[in-house]
Amino acid sequence: MNSHYYNIQIRITIGGKLVITQIKSIEIDKSIDKFSDTAKIELPREFNNLKKNGSKESIANKSIFELINKGDTILIEAGYNGKLNKEFEGYIANIGADIPLVLECEDEMYKLKKLPKVSKTFSSCSLKDIVSFLLPTYETEVVDMDLGKFMIDNASAFEVFEKLKKDCRLWFYFKEKKLIVGLLIDLKPHQTHNYIFGKNIRKSTDLKFETSEARKVLVKVTSPQKGKEKVFYEYGEKGGDEININAPLNMAKKAIEQLAENEYKNRKRSGYTGTIDGWAVPTVEHGDCVDLRDPNYPDQHRDGRYLVDSVKILLNETDGFKRQSKLSYKLNK
Repeated sequence: MNSHYYNIQIRITIGGKLVITQIKSIEIDKSIDKFSDTAKIELPREFNNLKKNGSKESIANKSIFELINKGDTILIEAGYNGKLNKEFEGYIANIGADIPLVLECEDEMYKLKKLPKVSKTFSSCSLKDIVSFLLPTYETEVVDMDLGKFMIDNASAFEVFEKLKKDCRLWFYFKEKKLIVGLLIDLKPHQTHNYIFGKNIRKSTDLKFETSEARKVLVKVTSPQKGKEKVFYEYGEKGGDEININAPLNMAKKAIEQLAENEYKNRKRSGYTGTIDGWAVPTVEHGDCVDLRDPNYPDQHRDGRYLVDSVKILLNETDGFKRQSKLSYKLNK
């Protein structure tokens, strides 16, 4: 694939009525480790026109704040030859004051930050109880997890979820307007995409192949225990990658040991580390996996399937349409 043979098209819809089709650059970041997906849009200096409700609208002699406001919804679609894919949906979190104009955006988590702070003590509860209490009007899908006694002390939903994400190794993300909460240690890839060296991988790709013998991995697992000291277990060797896992509450020591050893085996396998640079397609998302193949090695010892823990999408004059997928650990096929 060569981006020079494709016509890149972009459509940004703001507040459901304003449409922008010309930009200087777009950068979208999506990550399992980060709490919200973000986007940054830089409009060109000569930006003077947009479409409002289908009609061309001039912004000459107008303040951009007459047309665009913080909190407005934003939808970013992009693709080739009229086939556009939804790359980001959320809200405008900040509007720059300089020229060129920069719009900073966040996904649905932006709305959670705006919810009022609350206080409540649960004598005994599950994760579902907490999410339902904080977000009674949202559709949710929450992993079953007992939290025991739990106290919310003058905190917003965003602040509570941020703490739970860190303490319990959870992944909070929105699919459309539905909040999904799952355990990172049980994460199953959403979709599988194919990448082949020499076919749909850019030369700028930054990948390094390491053998299992050359890799050093140390896994540390901690689980808080109700009414007891936390349980800690480490497995592997020092001097290389260090993986810290916050396991769920009251996890048994044997299960913690098994978790650490399984994570070690996943990280220790021969395989690639780094980032794949691709084009608009395949439309890889964080939480997906990629099948990576290298025809230069007929014995297929370098082929493998990998979890994708983050994706960065770049749209600009230099990169064209670049999708960067950062690989996590190697998966069983």
